[in-house]
Amino acid sequence: TASQNRVYTPHIRTDLSIAKNKELAQAFNTPLILNNKAIENSLRSLAIFKEKAIITFEGGGALKFSQSVITHGITCLKNTVRALGMLPDAYFKEDEPYSIHPQKTLTSSFYHRAATGGIFIPQVKLGQPLQKADTLGHIYDEFGNLKEVVKAQVSGIIIGKSTLPIVSEGSYLFHTAKG
Repeated sequence: TASQNRVYTPHIRTDLSIAKNKELAQAFNTPLILNNKAIENSLRSLAIFKEKAIITFEGGGALKFSQSVITHGITCLKNTVRALGMLPDAYFKEDEPYSIHPQKTLTSSFYHRAATGGIFIPQVKLGQPLQKADTLGHIYDEFGNLKEVVKAQVSGIIIGKSTLPIVSEGSYLFHTAKG
């Protein structure tokens, strides 16, 4: 799940320079794969240090269940188990095909942050493609006066967004990934 007060569209995070990670990410078959290095002292960095393959599935929000994200994750996990031959085909129902998604590899990401504080009203949705300078949302003062039109600083796909309506200068608003 995402960090508290954030929500993410389902995607994989992994270091694709490691061949086994790439194989796992492709087998998992979620539509978005974000190629990024592991954060120091994280579980992913420990796995890499131990020369183990690791991918991280991220989707939904903190402290709540999202049935569509859970179903997506289970389907993709079955894809992986099946592709790696970890269970016999007899384990899967005859009418249960692989879930095939066109995959997009994203090579970098960018965090959009508020330039001022106020009430934030987003104008874009998770998974939405955007171009640099597209309007992401608006920040208003407590009287409803417009303080800032939040514009995309990079082109890409919205993979994460804040769930908080009240923001301060520097607050996380969106996470955009690009390929």
